[in-house]
Amino acid sequence: MKYLFFLKRALKNNTIYRFDYFLGCLNVCIQIFISCEIWKALYITNHVSGKVSLNVVLTSFIINLGLSNIYSIDDLTVQRKFCDGTIICELLKPINYRIYLLADTVGNILFKLLFNLIPCSAIMIIVYRNYFIFCINPCSLCVFFLSIILGFMVLWEISSIVQMLCFWIVNVWSISTIKDVFINVLAGTILPVWYLPEAIQNIIKYTPFAAIYITPLKIYLNQMGTKQQIEALLMQLIWIIILALFGNLLWHMGKKKLVVQGG
Repeated sequence: MKYLFFLKRALKNNTIYRFDYFLGCLNVCIQIFISCEIWKALYITNHVSGKVSLNVVLTSFIINLGLSNIYSIDDLTVQRKFCDGTIICELLKPINYRIYLLADTVGNILFKLLFNLIPCSAIMIIVYRNYFIFCINPCSLCVFFLSIILGFMVLWEISSIVQMLCFWIVNVWSISTIKDVFINVLAGTILPVWYLPEAIQNIIKYTPFAAIYITPLKIYLNQMGTKQQIEALLMQLIWIIILALFGNLLWHMGKKKLVVQGG
């Protein structure tokens, strides 16, 4: 229950800055609109090969850019606590610090989901209703939403690892930026994964990047059979476990290092 308090606190904090809410909605709509219009123009002028239909491309951008908005995680949270010294107070609390960070992130994401993603996605789907592919299979939708949750956990664990590096690196901003570039390029939020070289696509399959956006998208677009969906969900779980173990290892090593420095 104590972690639920942190979640609620993060949710309430977001309601204070209402202007940020409107800017966030505008930002999402503009990103989706620009991306969709660019790809519409490329398809109309035949500047891209028709590996997939325009409907699939626009649907993927609406879903991926929408998810990337609520998936936004602040990689500099722990670094700021190091800079102002509050990390010491945080470590004295009788809580699991990584779960506390997760609860705080989930609170922020719930706000974006309810008051940002849903209204913005609804607007964009209406605007591109002639192109958007609607999934009407209840089972596929349930698996899709489950995959979204697992994809978020994969991304959060990666972000958590970056944050834990604060124990060894003064500024993790550069590492965070590199991480974002890899995710945006390899997970298909900038360029549809179908247009990447086949060799790169085969490599991406075995990385955690595919588990973040590509797996939920392929499930939504019905590009996976039942067996493939189960395998993809299991792969997401495996990546969560691997990354969580590594993140916990860094956390425990970092705490010891911090104690030595303080002594």
